[in-house]
Amino acid sequence: MDILYIVNSCPLLAHGISSVITDLQLNCQVKYINSPEESVSEAKIVQPSIYILSLFTAEGLNFVKRIKDISTNIKLILLIPKALERLIPYALEHRPHCIIFTESSIHTFTNALLSVAKGKFFFDKDVQNAIVKSFNNEIKINLTRRETEVLKLVFQGFTSKSIANKLNVSVNTIETFRKSLFSKFCVKNSTTLINRAMELGFI
Repeated sequence: MDILYIVNSCPLLAHGISSVITDLQLNCQVKYINSPEESVSEAKIVQPSIYILSLFTAEGLNFVKRIKDISTNIKLILLIPKALERLIPYALEHRPHCIIFTESSIHTFTNALLSVAKGKFFFDKDVQNAIVKSFNNEIKINLTRRETEVLKLVFQGFTSKSIANKLNVSVNTIETFRKSLFSKFCVKNSTTLINRAMELGFI
């Protein structure tokens, strides 16, 4: 029997997923887990066949990586709001079996779940269009002059305090620039920021 994790989904969304599973009469045991952190711990003990994660922030990609680190055989279904479609190219790096928008119809999700249960990949037309759009726009990250200066100094290993002294601004101002850079590059720490910026040719 397959084990299916539903993680970080609001009650209404989780209920909809559960209804689809019941209607499809899939032979699987379903576990509802509110916390992505908890789901990683659970997956180390009982490895799921299918892992459904609702991504509402860029930080959620960290849990996708950690799940894949447990086993590349876990089939990932990622639910992403259309407002966060910019996360798609980064999500694809973890080779999910499926990405669909949280706003997708029940019919779309049914087809997605059936495909993934059979070991196939599923990306509907809306997501495919978003993938093309995201890749076309991926290198079009617009940085201000100040953000570019801060990015280069972060790359050189300077702390926020040192950068603030160099640019004659407050540490809080530098922290604001850091947060802006993290958001634009869809990362959560300076190391990943530097790697991403190098990948995209900003450094």
